[in-house]
Amino acid sequence: MRQIKFRALDKKNNVMNNGGFLVNAITGMATNDVGMIPEFVLMQFTGLHDKNGKEIYEGDILHEKKEKTAPMANNGIDREIIVEDIRHLEFNEVHCEVIGNIYENPELLK
Repeated sequence: MRQIKFRALDKKNNVMNNGGFLVNAITGMATNDVGMIPEFVLMQFTGLHDKNGKEIYEGDILHEKKEKTAPMANNGIDREIIVEDIRHLEFNEVHCEVIGNIYENPELLK
């Protein structure tokens, strides 16, 4: 069973926050102190880790590199993958590395 976790991007301050931020936001909503709740984007943990053990979240940009396995094989894979939906991950995490995310590193999408 995978662990259900989220992180959130505070769009006003352009800061990535962990789950503790969400608790504060929910508490603020419960007390109707809406002025303290920044606009944020939620990203769900996929339950997977990259080749370095880093957690992979929706919105992450991964670099996948696989070397060719045989002398006559086609070129290996060297590409970027955007994690858009945790249900459609089709990569082998052993070969992937988180290199950023679509919110903090949009230049990686070009």
